[in-house]
Amino acid sequence: MKLELYKAAKYYYWPGWHEPGALSDCFVNKKIYEDLPADLREIIRQAASAAYYRLWSEYSANNGVALLELVNRHKVQLRRFPDRLLMELARLSQEVMEEIAARDPLSKKMYDAIRGFRNQSVGWTQISEEAYSLARSLVYSYLP
Repeated sequence: MKLELYKAAKYYYWPGWHEPGALSDCFVNKKIYEDLPADLREIIRQAASAAYYRLWSEYSANNGVALLELVNRHKVQLRRFPDRLLMELARLSQEVMEEIAARDPLSKKMYDAIRGFRNQSVGWTQISEEAYSLARSLVYSYLP
């Protein structure tokens, strides 16, 4: 909304590449952090956590309002990317990530950790958040 992309784009294609949500990072020099007293390390940890949850709450609340404004006020049309396109993009993305992981031990460690977490969490997401949203859409329509 703030970039006013609706002035240049008639269509809103989804799902977005970064979904389901925004991400926020807090980088701290590890050596300096480890040299801090425990109470100051905890203050940094709690502040980063609070900032993330505030961002996530604002993201969740405001994006629904913005989407309705795009559709109702600015007449932007929603278009879902075809499954075949999403599957091909996933394949290409995995190919690139595997190439990067093969060249660098740290990238491989990170990629393996991400895949491991994804494999553990996707099943729960499918029967919780995803299933909840699909069940609600059987009864309620929130978009025109």
